[in-house]
Formats: sequence, structure tokens, C-alpha cells
Amino acid sequence: MHRPVLGRQNQMNSAPGTYALILKSPQSMSVRVGKVGIFEFMPGYYIYTGSARGPGGLKARVSRHLKMTKPCHWHIDYLTTRMPVVAIWYSYSNSSDECLWAAGLQSNRQKYAEVSGLGASDCSCLTHLFFCSKYPGLDDFTANLGAANHPESIDVWRIHSRQSD
Repeated sequence: MHRPVLGRQNQMNSAPGTYALILKSPQSMSVRVGKVGIFEFMPGYYIYTGSARGPGGLKARVSRHLKMTKPCHWHIDYLTTRMPVVAIWYSYSNSSDECLWAAGLQSNRQKYAEVSGLGASDCSCLTHLFFCSKYPGLDDFTANLGAANHPESIDVWRIHSRQSD
């Protein structure tokens, strides 16, 4: 499976911010997620919300998520080594808005199904990972955030590769 690296096609920089990885599962699969156990994933799209406030900001964190070979530290690492990342939504901010973004996805249960128990081990959220049978739309997502929680802008990096389209 080909994984692109951050390059000229992307303007993401090292500022802190919040991001959503859009992963595509082309088929049903079982994935062992560390000590949490084995999870079954259906074909479709998975959206993971996270934040990057450490050294290197968004660019460093997203670059790590795109690597195929890495130590599995976070729950999402077990998925990014098995499913291609096809897009990234991101916004620059000094605040950690990953829980607000997860709540926005959770508020539209007709479109986004929670994958309980994954991706939220450092907060009180039920999850930061959601399933969507069709490619998720940024407009739907931002509408679910509401005016009070909507960042100034959310940028999109759509990743093209033969294996992930």
C-alpha cells in the first residue's frame, strides 16, 4: 500500500491545530488494537479526530500518521497501518478542539456511527473514531459543529493514490 508524505502539494505547516483523518477500509477486516482487543471494521470510511500541539504541530503529527512503519502508540496507529488515509481536514488553533469535532460527528448519528472505545483514551469522550458508509462531506461536518464551535477555516488535503481511491 502506497503512503504519500507531506510535500509541495500540501500547504500544511508546523503550527498547532486540530485534524480529522479520513481513512478508507476497502473490505471488512479484523484489527487488534493494542490491549483494547480485536475490532471488526466494515468497508467504508472512518473519521478520526485528533489534535497536534507538540513540537512540529500539525505537519509532524500528520506525517507520523501517514507512515506505514511506526511503533503503535495511539489507537489510530493500528488503523493507519492497515487502511489508507484518503483525506485530512485540519484547522490551525492553539486550542485542542478534537473533542468538539468528535461531538460534531456524534451529533449526526444518521450519517456517522460511533466506533466506541477507540481514539479517546485521554479525555472523557466515548470515542474520536466514527464510521461513514460514503465519503464524508466537509460541509455536513462543519454544519454539525454549529456556529459557536466553527473554526475560522478548515482546510482539506485530499490524498490521491491508486491504492486508496
